[in-house]
Amino acid sequence: MKKSEEKALLIQGKNSLYDRLTAELKHADDEGAAEQFLDAEAIVDQYLYAINEQSMDWPDRQDLAYACTHILVTTKTMTQGDLDFLGRLNSVMLGISMIAIAPQIKDMKDRAIAGLEKMAASERKISQLNGVDQPLENDIPF
Repeated sequence: MKKSEEKALLIQGKNSLYDRLTAELKHADDEGAAEQFLDAEAIVDQYLYAINEQSMDWPDRQDLAYACTHILVTTKTMTQGDLDFLGRLNSVMLGISMIAIAPQIKDMKDRAIAGLEKMAASERKISQLNGVDQPLENDIPF
């Protein structure tokens, strides 16, 4: 495959991810946003579990690319390198070893979870500054 063809396929893969994200991603204040995040995380977990169990029962590579994009975008942890990698994963015309990418997928999930924890801590801090009490972990709110 020519370098120009590969580059065009990478761009197409990235654009396809962007279009899907634009069409499907719910706003943070939407009730379904948390469920959507959990669904994306479940796809990533399904892949990582399959790799760990040496099974080929992993999700479709385009669904995996979208799930990774979703968790990275919503936690504001996406990098340009992630976008390039996920564009390649999303482009089925480009070869990629589903086994060899496991460390990258695991890293993306770890960064997304860390980003989510950071966002939650920031929200708690803002609530405290605004005088809104946060329930304790073991506190029953009724």
